[in-house]
Amino acid sequence: MSFSIPIRRTAGLTMYIIIPLLLIFSILYIKTSVSTASTLEQYLSAQFEGEISRHVLEEAIQYSTEKLSTELDIDLENIDITMDTYREIVREATEKFGRCQQYRLLILEPGRFPCYTCNSRKSVLLSAGQSFKIGQTCGNEKSRYGSNLPAAGLRYFLEFEGNAFEVLVAEYIQLKLFEFSGERKLILQANQLTESEMLLPPGNKITR
Repeated sequence: MSFSIPIRRTAGLTMYIIIPLLLIFSILYIKTSVSTASTLEQYLSAQFEGEISRHVLEEAIQYSTEKLSTELDIDLENIDITMDTYREIVREATEKFGRCQQYRLLILEPGRFPCYTCNSRKSVLLSAGQSFKIGQTCGNEKSRYGSNLPAAGLRYFLEFEGNAFEVLVAEYIQLKLFEFSGERKLILQANQLTESEMLLPPGNKITR
């Protein structure tokens, strides 16, 4: 895929310089964009009420920026970053992906479900209301899963809707919160898992 923004090549810029710059611009974007970021800020404030550290938020922004750059086929090492360029990256991602959703697959009925990040067993016992998967899609439940969710006894619960950048940030934060949640501790105890296992919900396959 080609990237439509005129970019001036700079051979001397390296990743360790570019990433902090992107991080700064990302934070500025969240603070100043009225059309999109205010919605995300309201969501974060309402959902987490101070649970998110500045460090986790910055990690989420950096991850989302890198992810979008990959999806748009942008080489971060060779871009002379400006605020206008960064805004254009977000705009182009919005045009390409449209509205996206951050969702959670919840357990409706207790039972055994696959666990993709467990080392000692292939499945775990989960109770009603617990999380099977936290994910994001630029579409909706039907376009992501068709008529069948990954397992019986699951429900698709929409937690946040926004542009691609916002949804990636929301997904990252939800996954981090799960890692340190009481819910995860209960699942570990019920299934005799170690602390090093199931850092993600059982249905998540990718380590962020």
